[in-house]
Amino acid sequence: MKKFILGVMLIGLLFFPVSTTHAVTLNDLTIGNYTVIEKDEIMTTYADNNIEVINGLTETPEIKMKLYVISTSHRSYAVSELLCHYYYDLNT
Repeated sequence: MKKFILGVMLIGLLFFPVSTTHAVTLNDLTIGNYTVIEKDEIMTTYADNNIEVINGLTETPEIKMKLYVISTSHRSYAVSELLCHYYYDLNT
């Protein structure tokens, strides 16, 4: 019974979608396809240059973009990912 459970767990781990996820590292932000938007002593904000425009040919386009914020305090840092949605109504 133990061998069966271990075998099922091994098969489950083989099909677990680990390869589809990717964390953004500091190296990716500094040399990748990102632009520095704001920089001060505590925080640096990067914007992903790959912007998605939805309904771009209509009067109500939507823009999706990712922002990455690096916060530094003392000797540690934290990277936060923000997904921003901007909605426009060109009629108003």
